[in-house]
Amino acid sequence: MNTETIVKEWRDEFAKHPMFGENMSRQAIDDLWESGSATYSDSRYSEIRDRIIETVLSKGYLRKEDTLLDVGSGPGTFAVPFSGHCRSVLCVDGSAGMLRRVEEKGIGNISLMKADCMTLDTGCRRDVAFCSLCPPMNTPEGIDLMGRLGKRCIYVSSANREKSLEGEIWEALGEDYSYAGYDTDYPYRYLLSKGIDAEVEYFTQENETTETEEECVKRFESLVSRYRRVDDGCRGVIDRIVRSHSEDGIVRQKLVLRMGMLTWSTDTE
Repeated sequence: MNTETIVKEWRDEFAKHPMFGENMSRQAIDDLWESGSATYSDSRYSEIRDRIIETVLSKGYLRKEDTLLDVGSGPGTFAVPFSGHCRSVLCVDGSAGMLRRVEEKGIGNISLMKADCMTLDTGCRRDVAFCSLCPPMNTPEGIDLMGRLGKRCIYVSSANREKSLEGEIWEALGEDYSYAGYDTDYPYRYLLSKGIDAEVEYFTQENETTETEEECVKRFESLVSRYRRVDDGCRGVIDRIVRSHSEDGIVRQKLVLRMGMLTWSTDTE
């Protein structure tokens, strides 16, 4: 498949994300990340995180003498554990709140930069460019930028394709929304189409959740409200879908989270 075809398929799928389907402004998106910075947690993918760290280190993708650039570092989910296995880490994020959480760790070889990830230039280039779950980088332009920012690149994104309870709610609201545009397969095929020797590895984690109907309804009302105003009609739809998955007032879900790690080199070492 040629590059142009892959890019079109990727962009078409990515446009189905609720952020873009609801035409959120860039400022609204930035505000969303900032408002969640204090409570953002990696608990739902902690097992995957640990396995990715183990793989990166055991396969020599990150070495003791390396400098690391963490693009969209968040609260230091990967930067903090990686900092003990390399010379230095530069954390870049657009959220001041996220960077404060890294700063609070007081780790001497971590430095911080508040910036729009897509504005970075080669002055930020390090031995390894790393990026995990950073939506702005999930584009052909973002992948190309990573190649300019590191001798070796490590890119982590979600790779879920199964229809979720959230997907059912959006469908019932008349929207064809999904997060499939984040699938690591798109940047993987994009790099291959450009003749770049990339490798991808997938990791899974099973999570079980148990909530009352009321808790579940409130959670999805909060989630949908990130993107649009939740009126009575919307509440009714959420309530109906949640209750269809309820048994004796309890909603139990088994969720298999899938994430992909893409690696490639830009220099011959």
